[in-house]
Amino acid sequence: MSRQIFTLGQRYWDAQTGSLYSGLVEGIPDENTRVKLTNKQQLLLKALMEAHPNILSYEELTREVWFGRVMSPESLPQLINRTRTALGDSDKGIIVNHPGSGYSLNLSLYEPPTKVADETPAQWRKSHIAIKFAVVCLLIGITGFNTTELFRAYREKQKFTDAAQRTPYPRTIKDETGQVKALMIGDTYCEYDKAKRLLNCNF
Repeated sequence: MSRQIFTLGQRYWDAQTGSLYSGLVEGIPDENTRVKLTNKQQLLLKALMEAHPNILSYEELTREVWFGRVMSPESLPQLINRTRTALGDSDKGIIVNHPGSGYSLNLSLYEPPTKVADETPAQWRKSHIAIKFAVVCLLIGITGFNTTELFRAYREKQKFTDAAQRTPYPRTIKDETGQVKALMIGDTYCEYDKAKRLLNCNF
């Protein structure tokens, strides 16, 4: 049988042991917070709890607590007041007085807060490894792209440098206006047609 814990304001009533607590640890009464109750206070709370949500008359309460023994008229009200103090029931909202009828108990079954299932360590490690792998792949891709672009830029620079430093034909023949009309490539004579940009060489 599962342990039933009831909430009484800021207190917790363990129906199995008939004990009152002011704190819980993971839904279990914390023994360090046990509220000291007399036997009659325990009997009073037990009777009211078993009758919940009904009202117990004064006669029924005295029978449950004092077992029919003779008692003074002030015994029950005094016991109610001491029990309210133990419950922290300063506004009299836990042990409720119904004038002319008796008393009832305002309680509710304790429902532990629902916990969201935590990711297991194995699942966490698996997710972490997958993320690291994706990051590494991304970095490799970026590095490869940057390397390709750097090599292409280097080749373009080399082409430009070669073109800028290339030595023009050293042996040219110009006409009277200073325009190139022929040139020598090695021992070969070539006529240059500027309009057509053609070289006619005699090989």
